[in-house]
Amino acid sequence: MHRAITIAASDSAAASGVQSDLKVFDRCGVYGACAVTTITAQDTFTVRRLYKLPASIVGAQIDAVTTDLGVGACKIGWYYSAELTTVIAGRVRRRSLHPVVLDPSLWSERGMALTPPRTIKRMIRELFPVATVVTVTARELKVLSGTPGETAEELASAAARIRAMGPQSVVVEDAPAPEGSTVLVFDARGAEQVASGPARGVVAGAGSIFSAALTAALARGDDLRQGARFAARFLEAAIGNAEVLGKGLPVAATLPVMEHQPPGEI
Repeated sequence: MHRAITIAASDSAAASGVQSDLKVFDRCGVYGACAVTTITAQDTFTVRRLYKLPASIVGAQIDAVTTDLGVGACKIGWYYSAELTTVIAGRVRRRSLHPVVLDPSLWSERGMALTPPRTIKRMIRELFPVATVVTVTARELKVLSGTPGETAEELASAAARIRAMGPQSVVVEDAPAPEGSTVLVFDARGAEQVASGPARGVVAGAGSIFSAALTAALARGDDLRQGARFAARFLEAAIGNAEVLGKGLPVAATLPVMEHQPPGEI
């Protein structure tokens, strides 16, 4: 069975974070392991409190599951503490985790700032060089690259600047397009629009679902463009199953079951 690990925060509402990632992995036919970075008191509306786990226990979790299960594909999701950056980057190298999907998660779906500036700087310096692909929203692309990202030329320039910092590829989940938004892949082959982008802010944890589905696709052996296409389809189906369970954003209550398909059938 294909395996993957998610290194991310615990979401007590299970709409994002390790809880959501493990559900996505399972629906995609991938066995999921996890390393929890932060414990949150979180609902469908906001993060109310958080507890930063010691770096030593985060590293120990990664060591335990990678040594025993031999997981390869890795998703790095949200974490709060800048100090964790060095631990995670070191474990990715030491345990030869590959491919690595980095989801910076700078803001929640409601626009709440999640990651401190100090952590963002460390992430760029230490995690970008070990990432296979960075998945971002258009807003995150502009902040991480330090350049505009409105036109096609600006998007390409911003993605190129991020790739120059280390990642092999960049996926923009909601690039501006005449029809609304689109999913763009920027890699060594150039740029390609692989799918229509889902509406942002319509379900809790949309970005987390997308990056987890992409990680699962890469764990199964898909190439990046095929995987991004699959992730967009998975998120679209998840949004279609969303339900209002709390007082905040709808939750993707029933995730789709999507089997691996040959490239010609995607």
